[in-house]
Amino acid sequence: ALPTASPSRGEPHLEPRLMGSTYLLLDTNVVLHQIDLLERPVLRDVIILQTVLDEVRHNKVSVHKRLRALVDDASRRFHVFCNESHRETFTRREAGESPNDRNDRAIRAAGSWYASQLGPSGPKVLLLTNDRDNLRKAVAAGLDAQVIHSYVRGLPEASELQDLLALPPDDSAAADGGARMALPAGRYAAHLSMSEMTRGLQAGEFHQGKLKVNRHNPSRASVLVQSARGAAAGGETATELRIVGRQSMNRALEGDVVVVRVLPRAEWSVGGGRVGGRNASGPRGEDKAPDEEDELAQPDRLGGVRIAPEMAADADEPRSGGDARPCAAVVGVVKRERRTYPCVLDPDSAIGSQHLAEPLDARVPKINITTRQADMLAKKIISMRTR
Repeated sequence: ALPTASPSRGEPHLEPRLMGSTYLLLDTNVVLHQIDLLERPVLRDVIILQTVLDEVRHNKVSVHKRLRALVDDASRRFHVFCNESHRETFTRREAGESPNDRNDRAIRAAGSWYASQLGPSGPKVLLLTNDRDNLRKAVAAGLDAQVIHSYVRGLPEASELQDLLALPPDDSAAADGGARMALPAGRYAAHLSMSEMTRGLQAGEFHQGKLKVNRHNPSRASVLVQSARGAAAGGETATELRIVGRQSMNRALEGDVVVVRVLPRAEWSVGGGRVGGRNASGPRGEDKAPDEEDELAQPDRLGGVRIAPEMAADADEPRSGGDARPCAAVVGVVKRERRTYPCVLDPDSAIGSQHLAEPLDARVPKINITTRQADMLAKKIISMRTR
């Protein structure tokens, strides 16, 4: 049910009729981060602005496709309003204004226009946003606005729907007043941007390949990379680089296409490793398996592949042993392998509504999740999907 008239042209025309009493006007950050929630049929009569649609397509094509599917489903009543083409809602970018600030202002302008169209006695228009600055400015302009977490808590299906909510950027104490599991500050290095990784690959400083995690020791992995210089010369030079420890994996998972930086020779691994469970190298790893030869350290694993000369040149420390293996650290993820992992909840990990889900695949680390249905999920197999 969308108003189509101008405020100066009489009564607004609403067709089809609004089912409830409120239209939901979504900010871009809500669509990008809460698409799982939006796909639930409990949310209807939603206004999608052209500004939001364009921003979502620019930021994440997969989410844009899911949003278009909702718009195409007539039963969901997701309505697109071309605010960028409407003379009373078009918003020109001001001097010195960032594109993001301009888009936020365009969303608020469209919300104000809807409010003026519908009038004080008509249906409400509620702006849902998790942007604090946008929320503050919307309230100051007289708009009805909320963070989506507050809105969902007021719904009858809140206990189920809150499990679908992604945490806000500041976590807001897990968005429910509960404690939040926190990693030690600086435990993982920030991933490089795509432009930085591209420059490094072109300069020969970085190398790209698919991450393969050791099934018997998930804190060990390898990446088979093709030497850029060898390929340019028409050669077949390839190198298997070892990734030792979760910190060096830097949040990359089995099957991800990653970019790695070769470590100095002083940090190369020598000899076998210790075989253990997924927590073997973590702060909470108590149950370590007996010593066995690390699969990645077996001499025939290289299959006769020789170390690329330029990788050896990158090492600025003398090599301490004849059997040292080249090691690397992940600096970024080019492509995330989308998979679904069967998991079980760790019953001893609960901190408030925070729990650790333990994948049945030992190569995947435990996943921190928020759920208010832990009792119902206990001793059941649950599916976790990577994005």
